[in-house]
Amino acid sequence: MAKLYSFLFVLCFSLQYGQSQAPELIMTDINGVEHDLYDDYLNQGITVIMILDAAWNPWAEVFVENGVLQEFHTQFAGTGAVILWVDVDPTTDLEDLQGTGPNGTGYDFIADNPYPIFNPDFFDIDAWQVQYYPTVRMLCPDGTAYADGQQDTTSGNFILTEEIFYGEFETADDIAEAMVSLCGTDFNLSNLSGTVYADANDNCEEDTDEAGVQGIVATINGPNGEFNRVSNSDGDFFSFLMEGDYEVSIQEPNDLWTVCNNNQSFTVVGTDTDVVLDFGLQADQDCIDPVIDLSVPFLRRCFNSYMYIDYCNEGTIVMENATIELTLHEDISIVESSIPVSSQDGNVYTFELGDLDPWECGELNLVVLVDCEVELGEELCYQAEIFPESDCVIDPRSLGLECQEIIGSFDPNDKRAFPLTGSDNYKVLPDTEIKYQIRFQNTGTDTAFNVFIDDQISDLMDLTSLRGGASSHPYEMEILDERIVKFKFDNILLPDSNVNLLGSNGFVNYFIKQNPGHANGTVIENYADIFFDFNDPVRTNTTFHEVDDGILNTNDSSFNLNFVLSPNPTQDVLNVEIREDLWKGGEVRIVDLQGKTLQVERVEGSVKEIRLRGISAGIYLMHLQGDDGILGTRKFVVTD
Repeated sequence: MAKLYSFLFVLCFSLQYGQSQAPELIMTDINGVEHDLYDDYLNQGITVIMILDAAWNPWAEVFVENGVLQEFHTQFAGTGAVILWVDVDPTTDLEDLQGTGPNGTGYDFIADNPYPIFNPDFFDIDAWQVQYYPTVRMLCPDGTAYADGQQDTTSGNFILTEEIFYGEFETADDIAEAMVSLCGTDFNLSNLSGTVYADANDNCEEDTDEAGVQGIVATINGPNGEFNRVSNSDGDFFSFLMEGDYEVSIQEPNDLWTVCNNNQSFTVVGTDTDVVLDFGLQADQDCIDPVIDLSVPFLRRCFNSYMYIDYCNEGTIVMENATIELTLHEDISIVESSIPVSSQDGNVYTFELGDLDPWECGELNLVVLVDCEVELGEELCYQAEIFPESDCVIDPRSLGLECQEIIGSFDPNDKRAFPLTGSDNYKVLPDTEIKYQIRFQNTGTDTAFNVFIDDQISDLMDLTSLRGGASSHPYEMEILDERIVKFKFDNILLPDSNVNLLGSNGFVNYFIKQNPGHANGTVIENYADIFFDFNDPVRTNTTFHEVDDGILNTNDSSFNLNFVLSPNPTQDVLNVEIREDLWKGGEVRIVDLQGKTLQVERVEGSVKEIRLRGISAGIYLMHLQGDDGILGTRKFVVTD
């Protein structure tokens, strides 16, 4: 098969046109049913999409496993279109397709896949000009065959046709839209257009001066069950609809907002109906809600690193005279920043942001340098806090705190969770939020024009709680079918690492909550696929989170115990109140942001009063270390 694989890549340069006439084709599927391409489909006005693939190809598995073909068949087959999946390699057989044969990947291409599947003894790959696996052909009822690429007759360069390249088919709607665009296919379906906006005058109508709100999750319930969409930078979300009853709702972004016209119900009768819905976010109380996210993709001694700080006012009123206070470890220095430093007090830097309107966001980007004398493996911490603080909501997102080890070489395309523990294995409390980071680097030989990331979200997570975080470059976030979150870095122009090592890196953060009620021992897995232009995806490592309420916890430094510090800020006394059912005794350790231990106290009961000894004004961390492991960390402030 290695010879055939090489041969196919030679064939890809023999394609001369982006479209041609589809050859005659009669095949029998794996169930013994004969299919005539023209008599059964094209002459009946049915558009055909053919997937020409091979069971041994790992990217065939990726394409089929993401569920987009199954979803398309469920929603659209029989309404003017059909999918035909063909294994064109004569060396593979039915067992390989079932995942039990020696020539397959071990993946079952047949189970749960309802569209016709073919495994012919011979397929004319020359006549169909197969380019690579999987190759896509879209065949219109008039016989026009669209290829997923063509060779430029002048330059000889191979040019992909984006409309039908398999990497562009992230949802069933994507395939349907390509058929409508290229073949004029009539699916007899309706369209949903939704808008989420900030309803400043509370009249439940979107006025011209009221902006759309990005990143709000919409839940759509219909004949085929529940699925989600997320509002784009204009506040809009979209979906095709079949006949039936629907209900659409959006999630309130926080406790300060209510939703006007939420839980809207309607019935689609017939076809070609445009359903337009709008959802106004209205202030429930007058309050600011500052949020911030901080990340450094990697830290290497003697090298510059990028630091990214994203901030927003998610409150209902103007946030006046906003500032960011950035506290760096003493071994980290600022080389340059996108916003000038307005003041500095030791290793605490202040940046003035001005006034922030409701839903106004911005970013502070810095280049930082780690001292050359720092030891490999040493952990450095840094934090960013946005002010003024809200006096009516407590939002932990007003503080961004990150710690990571100083590293040498590393995998540039990976998945991380926070707080970092030095491995992909974490313990988390039930019903809590997890922060993920996906890092990527262009290690190729040319500029990457677009980068796309597909993240498969576990059924154990609450997809409606999804929210984006800091990133290296602007992106759009979408929720696709089969619980895939897509991050789109269009026109990113990411240089290759040979030209610009620092600039070749990128990342994106996001936050998502668990579904409620997970039992101890529940394991949440997560990985992502990273696409650079039209290259095959790069799959990251898999992270594992084990749910643990702490009662049976033993020797795990990543666990986070619920406890409260008061008063905070304080001057000389700090009260620690711990969930009694989780605490078996241990010690309190007070450290500064450089990791130096300043004070240690023994704690036997669930309440402890601590008198601070010789601790000056500043920001500190308190670690609770139980007799069975470090259980949690909280920040506190000491004032003069």
